[in-house]
Amino acid sequence: MRDRPEPLFSVLVPAFGAERFVDAAIRSVVNQSLHDWEIVAVDDASKDSTPKILERWGAVDTRIRVFSNATNLGMTANWNRCLREARGALILKLDADDALRPQALEVLGDAMAHEHVVGAGMRTLLIDEGGEPFGAPPADAALAAAGIDPYRNQDLPGARWQAATYAGVQPWSSSAFAARRGWLVSAGGWDERLGCAAAPDLILRLLRTGLAFCHRCYVGLYYRVVPGSISDLFRREGWQDWEALVVYLRNLALTPELLAKDRRARQRRAVLWRRWRSRHEDAAWRSRVPGEMKT
Repeated sequence: MRDRPEPLFSVLVPAFGAERFVDAAIRSVVNQSLHDWEIVAVDDASKDSTPKILERWGAVDTRIRVFSNATNLGMTANWNRCLREARGALILKLDADDALRPQALEVLGDAMAHEHVVGAGMRTLLIDEGGEPFGAPPADAALAAAGIDPYRNQDLPGARWQAATYAGVQPWSSSAFAARRGWLVSAGGWDERLGCAAAPDLILRLLRTGLAFCHRCYVGLYYRVVPGSISDLFRREGWQDWEALVVYLRNLALTPELLAKDRRARQRRAVLWRRWRSRHEDAAWRSRVPGEMKT
């Protein structure tokens, strides 16, 4: 580890009721080929053994810094709590039920060695509750459909990556991309008005900076699909779809140059507006959506 007070990476591990998987998440960072990191783990007032598991890790490795919220802040607010405690130059948020593969931080750190790179993402493999892999998320296919080979390393300006979002797919999983802490802090971190869609919203904001974003073909993340998780609930109840409509429509509104130059962007906006109107006029569906997501 470098002889300096700040690590290269801060790996944020926000945790709530994560006793089944958080040990594996922490261990996946400890086993990284790159050792210049800290873990910022914040328990969000869990009622299970999550705090004790985190405290045990903090007692054996000084790079693991553990915090607890006195009351439950909620998912996105806890992500930002982690960010406020972070000291590293680069930030990766690792959900407590996911795990990194051994070279993930090394690959992302090398990709972001130049200051003109604002962020970097890597490929993801889906695993079940027991850790068995069963497939890839739709991100690879979305990149390929946009004319970007997901199986090769790519360093491209943000505007080029925008085309990969036209299918409504997040190009990199929420725990599979890193960004510079300075930019994240100045940008206000994750949008706490959003739930799961705060991650694609952040990616789109990164891509709008005009700086380069790097894709690495290394499969660096195991994304655990857990029935009953927050992301599973958001998908099943349709809240994630509602948030995504807001996020992608707002992104297109903030990038008029794309609409002027790219016919696919205009087509995407038309599709999104049709979906928005359909959902917005469905009173039965709207009655199930949390109040903060209705506007």
